[in-house]
This record gives sequence, C-alpha cells and structure tokens, in this order.
Amino acid sequence: MAVDKHIRFQRAFWVFAQIVVGTAIRLFKNFHCKITKPKSKVFLALYNHTDDMDPFYMAIGLFRHMRYVASSVILEGFTGRIISFLVGPIPRRKAASADDTVALMLENMKAGISIALSAEGNRSWDGETMFISPRTAEVAKQSGAALVTYRIRGGYLHTPRFAVNARKGPVFGEMVREYSPEELAKMSVQEIAEAISKDLYVNAYQDQKDPPPIIKDYLKDRKMVPYKGKAKAENIESILYICPTCHGIGTLSSHNDDFHCTCGLSGKVNDYGFLEGNVPFDNTVDWNKWQKKYLQEQTAAIAKNKEYIFADHGADLFITKKDNRQMAAKNADILFYPDQIVIKDDNGTKTFMLNEITRFAAFRSQKVYFTCMDEYCEMIFDHIVSGMKYEAFWRVLTGRPYL
Repeated sequence: MAVDKHIRFQRAFWVFAQIVVGTAIRLFKNFHCKITKPKSKVFLALYNHTDDMDPFYMAIGLFRHMRYVASSVILEGFTGRIISFLVGPIPRRKAASADDTVALMLENMKAGISIALSAEGNRSWDGETMFISPRTAEVAKQSGAALVTYRIRGGYLHTPRFAVNARKGPVFGEMVREYSPEELAKMSVQEIAEAISKDLYVNAYQDQKDPPPIIKDYLKDRKMVPYKGKAKAENIESILYICPTCHGIGTLSSHNDDFHCTCGLSGKVNDYGFLEGNVPFDNTVDWNKWQKKYLQEQTAAIAKNKEYIFADHGADLFITKKDNRQMAAKNADILFYPDQIVIKDDNGTKTFMLNEITRFAAFRSQKVYFTCMDEYCEMIFDHIVSGMKYEAFWRVLTGRPYL
C-alpha cells in the first residue's frame, strides 16, 4: 500500500464521516465525550479495546484524521475493499508476525500521517484492559511523532465480547494524555510502556462500583449505570470455559439471561452487567483471573493427561503457506492434547505440535487462528466456540506467560 494513495480523498471523507457518521454514533450508540484535538500534527493514537465501535469513538473524540491499524479479516472481500478505499487502514493479520504492519505504521508517520491503534491488539475478553506489549512503546519511541492515549469506558458492558446483542447503555471516551516527541525522547521504552498501560487501564466492573468523574457526571444521583438488553448471558461460556465448582472444561451452557454447569452451578447476568446466583464471582474479570491461576497451578497435572483435554467440532481448516491459502479440512473435529492439536475430517488427520506454534488468536466467537512453523492456520467453526481457551491452554502448556 503506497503511503499517500488516496490520502486526499480519505481526509475529505474523514471530515464527512465526522459530521454525519459521528452524529449518528453519538445518538444511536449513546456515546459521550469531550472533543479534544491533539496539538501535534503527527501522532500515534492508542486506545483500549472494549467493542468494535472503539475506532469510531476515538475518531469522534479526537476529531483528527488518522489511519487505523485493522484486522486483515475485516478487510477481506467486497466490503473490505470499500473500507480500504475509504479510510486506507493498515492491515494486521491475527496470530502472525507484526513486522510488516509496524514498518507501514512508521512509514506513514514519517510521511506526516497519524496512526491509530488498539494498544492491546484485541478486544477485552472480560472487561479489564489486557496486556499491552512493550513493542507498542518501542514503535511510539521510534516514530518521532507524538503519542496520544485515549480511554474508553462502558464499551464492554454495552457490548460484551461474548454478547449476541448489544445492551442499551452509555459509552464514554476521553483523551488521557498527549506526549510530545520531546517527552518521549527523554523516556525509556519501559517508562513509555508503563505510561500507556496506566493511561488505558479500565475495569468495567470497578467503574460500576466506584465510578470515575466522567461517569459520575452522567449518573447524577444514581449509583450504577444500567445496561439492559436481551439474552444477556447468551454465549458467556465462550469466555468462562472452566467451572469454578467442578473444574469442568467447557461444561457451562447459557440461554437468555441465565447460565449453568452440568454440576448444578447456575447464575444470571443482571442489568448492571454483574453475575448473580450460586456462583463464587460476581463478574467476569474475577472469574477469568481465577481461570488463569487455576490453569497455572494445574499445568503439571494437565500435561500428564494422555487423553485430549477438550474437543470442538464442525470446523473448516484453512492453511496459508507462501501466500497460498487452501482448505485443509472440512467439518473437522478438533482435539486439543497436552502436546498437540489433532484435526480430523473424512479425508484424514493433521497434527500440529504445541511447541511449534508461535502465536494464537481468536476473532469474534467462531474463528481461531494460529501460526505453526511456516503455516498460517485458520479454524472457522459453524457454531460459537471458546477461542479464548485455545490460547490459554497453549500458553500454560508451552511455558509462556499467561497474564
């Protein structure tokens, strides 16, 4: 992608979109923000990722033209070509090396084009800002541009990652800080990384219990923000994949506002986003922290298991090698063992060793990606699955940190 390709048109479209699309988003998505324009001409803008609308929220709040780094998945097909023409996003392929993406970001900023990026690289699974790679800080320091941090609150409870439907409730956006190139030059990469993590940290449930000023102003005399909607618990098992009572993997199921486990655990999601019932946690953040800790404590025992740990069904496998993408399995069974992933269909079996897999990622609730040696693999399911559990078990079983 040429840096200056269609840039004049894209800047003109940006102004149009700010006025027309921005007004619609404020109205229909109940978005609240104070517009704060960065002082620097060129900057790297980072935001925490709570739902799919976050790039639009930040665009409204900053009111400056930016090129976004976007998942290559949404840039596929006819719709993707239209998006590419209108806004010129920089593609980032999930579970693949980011070297090409970083090079394009730096090239654009050196050409005077500001870049916007989800600092986490993925939507929050549970409502808390996820780990932010120090490499993001390295890019900020190398760019020679300013750094802008933009924090979004309420987005997770408005549209939880597992959700079938969005809820009715507000989303809030605010620019936290602008760091000039001179400031960044004096800071170490670690200091920049710590500043980014601090600026963008959000815990959706803590915001409900102890609202920050931007939410307090909205609440007035109320204690918490309601996020009402239909089927509030539907597919929550895609992120809560271990039962805290029986420790079963994939034993939870959900319907409408309720969820339950085969062991008898049951609960519901209320209008404020919290969990109720005979469950030990009242929110998904604490449940997920427990899952991570439990997996780390049980790693040795899990590794000794001679049978598969969990299985999923109904997946099409695509493998890309040297830019050649081909279907490798259809309607396959996925068996996850302590040392390998086995994929079986009517035409045979394919095996991927966990220690040869370098990256894992999930997109929405039906796609899981991983890179194994020189192969980029996509598992596309015909139903909702927990892509989160694949990365979780891969990390702990290969000795990678699982924060």
